[in-house]
Amino acid sequence: MSIQLKSEFKITDKITSRVLTTADAPELFALVDSNRDFLGEWLPWLDYNTEVKHSEDFIKVTLESFNESKSLIHGIFYEDEMVGNGGFHTLTWSQNKTSIGYWLAEGHNGKGIITSYCKTIIDYAFSELDMNRIEILACIDNQPSCAVAERLGFKLEGIKRQNQKLHGKFFDHNQYSILKSEWN
Repeated sequence: MSIQLKSEFKITDKITSRVLTTADAPELFALVDSNRDFLGEWLPWLDYNTEVKHSEDFIKVTLESFNESKSLIHGIFYEDEMVGNGGFHTLTWSQNKTSIGYWLAEGHNGKGIITSYCKTIIDYAFSELDMNRIEILACIDNQPSCAVAERLGFKLEGIKRQNQKLHGKFFDHNQYSILKSEWN
């Protein structure tokens, strides 16, 4: 795909996002590490992120994928402090669809950061990337994540049974989607 993806967004006066570089690895790892218990309730990759090099490797993979227009993963910043991560997992150009993932450090919930970020990238996906469908998967017990999808107007399509293994247990996920024609 020859499209050049947008590397940063100014979402509000306080919220920005941008593609991370390897220089951001120490800050990203520190954020993940200091929120390990909170994030670990829902994110299985934490078990594989135990040192700065793991965050650096993650950033390298996301940069390569970004440069190849295959995905768009951003660091999310609140008042210039990294507070989370989000973006499009895979941009399926042939089908004009993608999926959104996100996480936020514990102390920054309830400020509208993720909802505002998602609104911005959804607008971008529908208006500039010509996507037709966007999905969000959220563990059915992860009420804050489900609430983001519902606040954004995503429709619950069904449940993906035992979709994720975490801490030796399988968890069901709600599968949400929104179509370009439904986005206001």
